[in-house]
Amino acid sequence: MFPTLERYIDREYTRQGMTIKIPKSVKKEIGKKARNIFMFTNKGVKATFTNLPEFIKDIENELETKIER
Repeated sequence: MFPTLERYIDREYTRQGMTIKIPKSVKKEIGKKARNIFMFTNKGVKATFTNLPEFIKDIENELETKIER
């Protein structure tokens, strides 16, 4: 799990020319794990290698700048 902005996504992931789709059950599991990571982070537990709160703040600032334009 790594939060990002759309501009960092280069293209869809494909294999042999076919777009790879993520099953709904996997999306649900990833969402649950991501919420747990954010819960721990909000409690002050360092649950990722990156400084997640700072990274999220940077993303929010970039999005605000984009909206203001």
